Amino acid sequence: MLANVSRREVPWGMEGRPYSSVDYFPDPRVRWGLPQAVVIVALLPITEVLTRTLPLLSLDPIARSVLDRLLGVGFYAAVLAIVLVASRRRGLAQLGRDFGFAVTPTDVVLAIGLVVAIEFVNILDGIMIQGITGIHPAPDLAGASVGTLLVVSFGALIAAPFVEELSNRGLIMRAVRHSILRAGSGSSPSSLRRNAARTLSVVVSAVVFSALHLPDRIGTGALPFELVGTLVAGLFFGYVATRTGRIGATITAHILLNFIALVLTAHR
Repeated sequence: MLANVSRREVPWGMEGRPYSSVDYFPDPRVRWGLPQAVVIVALLPITEVLTRTLPLLSLDPIARSVLDRLLGVGFYAAVLAIVLVASRRRGLAQLGRDFGFAVTPTDVVLAIGLVVAIEFVNILDGIMIQGITGIHPAPDLAGASVGTLLVVSFGALIAAPFVEELSNRGLIMRAVRHSILRAGSGSSPSSLRRNAARTLSVVVSAVVFSALHLPDRIGTGALPFELVGTLVAGLFFGYVATRTGRIGATITAHILLNFIALVLTAHR
């Protein structure tokens, strides 16, 4: 059940507006926000530092690989726990109402359009990056064992799409928008502030999304491709999640994009 909280008045004329509306204002009962978003963002460098220390330990390759996988699982588990606790303890106790977690037939159609648009942009920027730098991305999973492929596939097709969308387009994006809208001592947000809140929330979530995918590419030829690709995907995802008020299309598109990436990296 929702915790008892003192209700804060919603600016007049903005009551009950959906997240997709530029006149949206967060429910007074929603008390999660930037603190939870900051904790999620902070987990990324902490996990990366721990991962970078593994080669310094006197461990055999198998044990090191197991620990590396466990750190990845721990990161996603911690992020998911933050999202669930935020909704349960400081929100509306429903992932759909708090973070737009819902999938409709329309979302599936939108997801296909997203994938086509993102892959088209990726092809264009890939051609430009290769032409300028001469770098060609390597097939990361070529020759990988069946066990490795299964673990990576589970992470890419199940864990990553759901956890990353709930955290990026769910909590983080909405936390930024809520923070900007609530600034101003309860006065009705101006049109400029409402539009800025919507735009900045998409940009910030896209930057965080891109940063989440870069550590494994540092020092490799895939870094520029990953940087541009994830940033473009994050912007597209944020825009669609904002316009629909749901993350169903972005979850579906995320799964499809990761599936395509898995096929290409395993067989290139």
